Amino acid sequence: MMLIQIGNSSVPPVWVTIDTSGFFSWVLCSPCYPFSFTCSYNLSFNYQVATEYNCSATLKCPDIYQVSCYNDYCFSGYIYTADYGALPDYVLSDVISLSPSLTYPLVYIGCLVVTNTGPYPLGNAYGSFSLGKHPLSLVNQIGVRSFTYCLQYLSSAENSTIYFGDDAKIWVPLVSTPFYNLDSTVYYFTPLYNSGSSGYYWLTLLSFTVGPQIIDFPGATPQTGGNVIIEPSTFLTSLPTNMVAEIVDAIVGFMHFPRAYTLEAELGLSLCYNVTNSADWYLSTPLFLANFVGGSLPLLFENIFFQVF
Repeated sequence: MMLIQIGNSSVPPVWVTIDTSGFFSWVLCSPCYPFSFTCSYNLSFNYQVATEYNCSATLKCPDIYQVSCYNDYCFSGYIYTADYGALPDYVLSDVISLSPSLTYPLVYIGCLVVTNTGPYPLGNAYGSFSLGKHPLSLVNQIGVRSFTYCLQYLSSAENSTIYFGDDAKIWVPLVSTPFYNLDSTVYYFTPLYNSGSSGYYWLTLLSFTVGPQIIDFPGATPQTGGNVIIEPSTFLTSLPTNMVAEIVDAIVGFMHFPRAYTLEAELGLSLCYNVTNSADWYLSTPLFLANFVGGSLPLLFENIFFQVF
């Protein structure tokens, strides 16, 4: 999540998730006017401190992508249909501060009304901010062409810092993924491709290393220009079927635990083992690398297997 300030300095900053595939940034809003619904969650940003956009036959909505007038309010053209029962969001604009020195006076975001009383999936986040390539993403609205951040281990209690603009350059020898258009001439480490009209960022996965074996991604070369997308809302990586079969065969050669064939059949999983001692499990996992253009990423045990029971 990212800490961000919406409005003037009297409004406390709020936590929002980062979405590199989203089209538009949004926050949960309170009160729920102009709707007659009751807000379902206490995590709500009071939109009245911002500039909400009214409209009429003579008063037009701001001229931004897919925004139109409905019931005297300006709405974005996106409908959030997640499990938490979100409705279309109406548009507001306000000052957005990423840090004391990075403040932007007019940023459009969505004010989302939630009607479901089920579990809220974003935890303590007030909303989600788009860092994608869409015209209404935060980075495009503020004119920032690059950003970088380092991911902490899941077990770490430390925070990391996200850098925007000129501060986003990487000077240390890390495996990193800069965000570039296809016509960029400079690449640092692993280039991330801006492919066509898709809302996703692409990068090129060349192969996986499993022990001494290298398993190639079908058709991938350093000149491919992107063959996998970054999708922050999923926890699994999807690969071509034949490639998955080769990876499974390579892993089988290293593991010395009894196969859980019944569990594989019940759950539809490719490879399951019966393990009683987790320490032995860690020691048996082979070297596993994801090889991208520009760098290889070592994968941890948790990236390869997960505990079912």
